[in-house]
Amino acid sequence: LPTDLEQSHWIKRGVALLTQLDD
Repeated sequence: LPTDLEQSHWIKRGVALLTQLDD
């Protein structure tokens, strides 16, 4: 199972991807 640190890392990456796609 992913740790809290890994989870927040992937959440940030997901947000970054969505932000780039939104542009």
